[in-house]
Amino acid sequence: MDTGDSITSKAHRTWMDIKALFSSDNEEAMLEEAIRGEKASVEEYEDVLQESTLPPSTATLLKRQKSAIEDGLSTIKRLEDLNVRFML
Repeated sequence: MDTGDSITSKAHRTWMDIKALFSSDNEEAMLEEAIRGEKASVEEYEDVLQESTLPPSTATLLKRQKSAIEDGLSTIKRLEDLNVRFML
């Protein structure tokens, strides 16, 4: 895969695009779906990191990537909280 994207992540982005077309509340639905997707990514990273056969350099790289996803997840959750507050 050219960009390092997994088939799962590409499928998830496609699903988000489709959901955006048919959702009456685009922003909230998209934030919820982004959170779901990021959580799934973190879980996949955790599963892979549990493997004891990973070379240390690979484990370090995966931990950095997982941390970046977790940072993004925190940002998305903050955006969702702001979106909910503005809707009230």
